Amino acid sequence: MDVSHNPASIRYLVDFIKEKFKTKKFITAVFGVMSDKDVRGMIQSLLPLVDYWYATSPNIDRAMNPKEIISILQEEGISEAEEVKKVINNVGGRAYIVYATDGTKVNAKG
Repeated sequence: MDVSHNPASIRYLVDFIKEKFKTKKFITAVFGVMSDKDVRGMIQSLLPLVDYWYATSPNIDRAMNPKEIISILQEEGISEAEEVKKVINNVGGRAYIVYATDGTKVNAKG
């Protein structure tokens, strides 16, 4: 989903996940972010909730490189993360097919 572009919306997302997923679910994040955002703070807020991370980068000049995102995740103690190889936009920009570097398909909806 295309959500949480600032600290307030990250807090809302965290609260939403806690409320809607009271029974533990396996949560996967497909995470791309602009390099001028509080990336570490955003990641730290989501750490207790996310089980697996896919780092990606939108095709925007100020986007953070997925390798940098993975580096921050590793600094925060996360070893379960990988870079997204490609994202295929579908259905008028509302759904995506995401492929990890090993070719594994991950579905994400926007």
